[in-house]
Amino acid sequence: MGWRYRLRQRGSSSGGPGSDHSPFLTHDDMIDRSELRRGRPAFYRHFAEHHATHGWHGPTDAYGDATALNL
Repeated sequence: MGWRYRLRQRGSSSGGPGSDHSPFLTHDDMIDRSELRRGRPAFYRHFAEHHATHGWHGPTDAYGDATALNL
């Protein structure tokens, strides 16, 4: 699931060096607490919802933030 989701988020661009700015978009979404990115759940929200759906212990927002930053 992880790598497929990242590919969908990034698109299939084959630009040169420096064209991959998705980590900056993920960070921006987290700072702004944006719920959506291009009509889909923001990367950190996707993981927070995954955490909540499975009923894991701990704060869902912290899990979403930490997971998004580490990918």
